[in-house]
Amino acid sequence: MIPQDKLFMLVIESIEGLEEGSDEVTIRFVGGSHINQWHDQDCCESVTVNQVDGNVSKHIGAQVYGFEEKVLARDELSPEQLPDYLESLTATFYTLKTSKGYLDWRWYGESNGYYSESVESKFFEK
Repeated sequence: MIPQDKLFMLVIESIEGLEEGSDEVTIRFVGGSHINQWHDQDCCESVTVNQVDGNVSKHIGAQVYGFEEKVLARDELSPEQLPDYLESLTATFYTLKTSKGYLDWRWYGESNGYYSESVESKFFEK
């Protein structure tokens, strides 16, 4: 869980890896703190950024107002969001609220059900 109180009003210096197919995202803040997101891949699963809604570069220099995470498993998704062939999937949604609007992205994990599909999302202070 990302500590909201430590993020509030930080200024975004850069956003790296926030693109479809990426397996690591880093959001750096002025002063040296950063958020890192990744998944430790195993042999029989895949977890990557699947969708980005918004202009990533627009948020450079913006102040952070909030950061939200929502995790949905296969049984919580609508039939339109589900491929027929997967035994297990997890969709992890993120919303970054800034002084320049909203930036939303989704990580999509799929496996045979025996492997983790979770995203590690950690805040590192300088």
